[in-house]
Amino acid sequence: FYRSRQQAGGGAKILAPIRGSRAGLERCRFILNDGGPNPYVAMLRLARSASMNCYLYEPNAGEGWEARASLIQQSLPFSDPCTLRLIYKNSITLNKDPALQQEGKVQLERLIRNFQLLDDMLERASQGDQAAVQQVPKILDDAIETNAGFEATILACLGL
Repeated sequence: FYRSRQQAGGGAKILAPIRGSRAGLERCRFILNDGGPNPYVAMLRLARSASMNCYLYEPNAGEGWEARASLIQQSLPFSDPCTLRLIYKNSITLNKDPALQQEGKVQLERLIRNFQLLDDMLERASQGDQAAVQQVPKILDDAIETNAGFEATILACLGL
């Protein structure tokens, strides 16, 4: 029963956060390509949202109470607020293939590292660091690619 619920609609419900995360990253790419004097602040907000609470970061002065509350929740040991990690755990529960489970774990860790690196580069770029400005497009593309790879692995775990 549980597996059929996960697979319903081609896994649409369980994949929705991953796809939403990738959509946020795609919006970052659009903002970057659209130009503007300093697109990095808006991109940073989108990237942090797309990361689905999977890493801690220093809040900016303009961060709202929602972001600060999320950061507090992340720092507490009671639960894991990382939506992507929860999707991974739920997807592998009924999958007995250790290679696929390991692939999912590797993809998840890589995706979280990409989000952290993107966050760091966007923050530095927003402060005028030209080296970071040069690296942002590649790191953003890597994050989008890794997100797609993570989704493919979750689909495989679900047998879709």
